[in-house]
Amino acid sequence: MKPAAIGSEAGAGRKFMLLDGYSSRTLACVRSFGAHGIPFVVGGQTRWDMSLFSRYCTEKFVYTSPFIDIPRFIADVNNNIDRFGADLVFPTSEAAIMALLPHRDELAAELLAPTSEQVALLFNKQNTLALAESVGVRVPRSHLVRADGLAALAEEDIRFPAIIKANSSESSGSDRILRGGNTVYIYSREEMLAEARRKFTASPEILIQEFINGYGVGVSGIFAEGRPVALFGHRRIHESNPLGGPSAVAVSIPVSDELRDAVGRI
Repeated sequence: MKPAAIGSEAGAGRKFMLLDGYSSRTLACVRSFGAHGIPFVVGGQTRWDMSLFSRYCTEKFVYTSPFIDIPRFIADVNNNIDRFGADLVFPTSEAAIMALLPHRDELAAELLAPTSEQVALLFNKQNTLALAESVGVRVPRSHLVRADGLAALAEEDIRFPAIIKANSSESSGSDRILRGGNTVYIYSREEMLAEARRKFTASPEILIQEFINGYGVGVSGIFAEGRPVALFGHRRIHESNPLGGPSAVAVSIPVSDELRDAVGRI
């Protein structure tokens, strides 16, 4: 099934089911859809999810989180598709997309989500890094490690301090989505091995990357078949961890030629 574009004729006059009510991405959709009179219903993992409190949110429901039980999550989504007469299901989190994608044909409405091939590329950090490197974009030195390679990790040439993280922010377990956990800074081989063992309890693969001093910038965009339609740049002012982590405060910046070139190549 091919996903319908929001602004296309395929999406016109149809009702959206927005998921991940806790997410600022969903809240942005709620505000935009509401302001433009686009019909929608919002689902959240708890009744306290922030999108459910928007003045535009007149129809809402709570579903079983995919972090708890994927089959119940799918059943809840289908039940509420029928209840609210939704035509399109629009998840905004990696977890919901990963839970829904294998069950796309079981849904009672059309799923707006990337393809399985795109998810395998975009939700896997090593695959994304490999793509960037293949088109000439600079990437940090990285080591991909699987659980069965833990012993060999002790012999790897790692420069400290370094960064250790799950290769995917979330991964699919037998019946639920598993969180990969936070990025951690390591300063010795002993810390590296201990943290790797902890990471493998929730993630089948981890990345160990060189630490690069500096500040973070990002580019967001809207693309049509790989062509940038609109690009937006930001520079991180403050991160949850001063050494580096999720952005807490950022400011908009012009998209430089270097950033535009890197984005275009990827």
